[in-house]
Amino acid sequence: MRMSASAIALNLPAAATMRLVGARGLRVASRTGRLWLTEEGCADDIFLASGGAYEVRTDGRVVIEAEGDCLLELRPPPGVAEGRPVRRVPAGSGSLSRWVPDLGPTPAW
Repeated sequence: MRMSASAIALNLPAAATMRLVGARGLRVASRTGRLWLTEEGCADDIFLASGGAYEVRTDGRVVIEAEGDCLLELRPPPGVAEGRPVRRVPAGSGSLSRWVPDLGPTPAW
C-alpha cells in the first residue's frame, strides 16, 4: 500500500490522552479544540488552542491531553517521509510511521 505519511489527523475526545516516544521534530497541531502537552525534560507545559502548533524538542515522552473534543494533526519535519510507502521502520529512521506505533494505548471512550 502506498499513501502519504506527510501528516496524520486524529480525533481526540475530551479528557483523552495519548503518548509519543522518540518524536523529536514532530509537529503537533490543534486543528480544532485545545490540547495540553507535557514533554519530558521541558520545564513548561504547552497549551495549543485551535490553529496552534508545537514542534517536539526531545526524544523523551510526550503526553497529549484533549481539554475538549479535538482534532489534532501530527506532521514529521519537512522533507521526511513525504510520498514514501508507509511501513513500520526501525527506531531512529525519522519517519512519521516510526512514531505512530508508539502512540499510547487507545483510551476507553
